[in-house]
Amino acid sequence: MIILIADQPGTNSYLTSLIEAYKAAGLTVICGYHNFFYSNIKPDILHIQWPEKMYNWYPFSSLSEEEKFDKIENRLKWYKQNNVQIIHTIHNIKPHILEKFDFEEKTFKLIIYYSDILFHHCKRSIELLKENYPEAKNKKNIINPHGDYLIDYKEIPKNNARFKLGITPEKFVILNFGSQQNYKGEDFIDSVFNNLKIKDKFLLTAGNYVYESYSNTALLKLRNTFRQKFKFKNKLYVYRRIPSNDLPFIVNSCDVFFLAHQKHPVKKSSIKTHIVIHKISILIDKLCAEKFVFKQPGNKYFITVPKIYFR
Repeated sequence: MIILIADQPGTNSYLTSLIEAYKAAGLTVICGYHNFFYSNIKPDILHIQWPEKMYNWYPFSSLSEEEKFDKIENRLKWYKQNNVQIIHTIHNIKPHILEKFDFEEKTFKLIIYYSDILFHHCKRSIELLKENYPEAKNKKNIINPHGDYLIDYKEIPKNNARFKLGITPEKFVILNFGSQQNYKGEDFIDSVFNNLKIKDKFLLTAGNYVYESYSNTALLKLRNTFRQKFKFKNKLYVYRRIPSNDLPFIVNSCDVFFLAHQKHPVKKSSIKTHIVIHKISILIDKLCAEKFVFKQPGNKYFITVPKIYFR
């Protein structure tokens, strides 16, 4: 049996583990967007991961949104005509980039429409998908928990993790984790942290900084260089991709795990680390994890957490 994964392995450890699992099950695995769009190989299964990576593929950078949409739809039709079973893993309920929201949502709907099976990381993801996309209601929806960190995650004592990062044991560490993009409101998170009345508070920001989301790139690069080189009393900025072998140190160093989305349309369907890491997760919007109380006046998010969680 042949399975084609419409993605490039290497940048996401989840994808690497998925490929190894398919191989261990005896499947022949083929990967990549070149194969998805141009190969004449007819796999038994096509497994789609992130739609946005398909239409943002660099050879299509000069194409219009309509041309990108047509290319994806034509290939999906080709696979269906050749009796290929299509699986789509739901990593996100809504697109990330607000400026392209209509186009991206249209493409999400297209892929759901052509899919035979939808993989979800939790039950709530199924509920949210059906609420947002009627196309999902007649599909086979399967819960398939995010397996990567169940396999690879290593438990590391908090003080050991903090020693590696240069954070002292008495600090109350709040982790702002993930790609730092405009819609996530890093500056707002920073300002809220500055006003927190918590003893020995410490903000750890870790993740690749995406400059494409901003207009003042040069100034931000200068500021971020300073942030990473200068040693702050209660803050640490790690602006880079976090490889899987560093992730346990980052996460185990914190007391609070904070994942932010400042703009409404973004709804993550899963939080891979929450599966195995028993941390306080303060979550905005509906996610596959514990729910906490939050208020949203205007465009700003103020998180309210019972005092018990700060003991």
